Order: sequence, then C-alpha cells, then structure tokens
Amino acid sequence: AAPLRSAVAVKARKWRQCFLTHLQAQVKVALRKLRSFIQRIRGGVSQPATDYNSMISVMEFLSEYTRGVEEKDRLFEPLTSTVSLLKRYDVPLEAETLVELVTIPTEWRDLKKLCAEVNEALSGMQASEISKIYAQEKELLAKAEQFRARKFRALAPLGWVDTVAAIHQQLAALKRLHLQVQFFE
Repeated sequence: AAPLRSAVAVKARKWRQCFLTHLQAQVKVALRKLRSFIQRIRGGVSQPATDYNSMISVMEFLSEYTRGVEEKDRLFEPLTSTVSLLKRYDVPLEAETLVELVTIPTEWRDLKKLCAEVNEALSGMQASEISKIYAQEKELLAKAEQFRARKFRALAPLGWVDTVAAIHQQLAALKRLHLQVQFFE
C-alpha cells in the first residue's frame, strides 16, 4: 500500500503544481491584456479631434472602450481571488505582477474618466455632424421626391426601366447616411 500511496501523492503534487502554474500564467496574461487595452485606448482617445477624420478615429477608440468596459470591470474580482488563492498556497508571484495588481485598477479608473471627458468634448462635433447628415438626407429625399414627381410619373409605366439605376444610387446614398447617423448616436 505504501508504494501506491507514494505514487498517488507524487501525481497529486504534480497536478497541484501544474494547476498553480496555470493560475500564475492566467493572472499574468490577464494583466498584460488589460494593460495593453488601457494603453491602446488611452493613446487613441488622447489624439486631438480637430477634423472629421480625427474625430472618427477617436470615436472608434471610444466605441472599442465601450464594448470592452463591462468585461474589463468584471475582470478585477476574479484576478484578486486568484491571487489570494495563490498566496494561500504560498505560490510566489513576481513583484511586477503584484505591482500591476495595485496600479492597473487606478489606471482603469483614470481611463474611464478620460473616456467620459473625451466623449463629452466630442459631443459638440458629433451634434454638428449629425445635423449635416440630416441635412444631406433631407436634400436627398427632396431630390427623390422631385424625381418621382417629374420624371418617374412622366415615364411610367413603360419608360421607367432606364431610371432604375438612378433610383438605386439615391437609395444607396440614403442608406449610407443612415449608417453614419447610427455611428454618431
């Protein structure tokens, strides 16, 4: 029975070590990904939004932040629990990892504040762009109505085949405008 007990104990120690090593790696990877996300978003939203293209670029980073904020918020508690578990079993963690566990939540809160400030700062430019898009949409709808009233009715029912391409162009332009409005909202 002693050799069997000894073999089982060796296997259990190996599996324990394998599991603890996996948890250490998981903590490191999660912190590295979070730091990378914070740095990428901070760099993106810190760009000056002076024209339409730069505003769109900043808005894309804000959108990426918004998509990831809930997931990142839920990440801190499991990381803390995992680190507590590792400490309980006397598994050493690198000093850098322990420092990041303290600094990253602060950086995350700072990033949240920065994104809120940038979003507020962009709201005026966004409103301006939305009004421009609505004006273009109104103009396009007026052209479509004018086309329908003058040309389409005059050529109907048999002469309308040549004007289908023009209708499709106007509909495509209208769809693009709606997509732009959705991006700004």
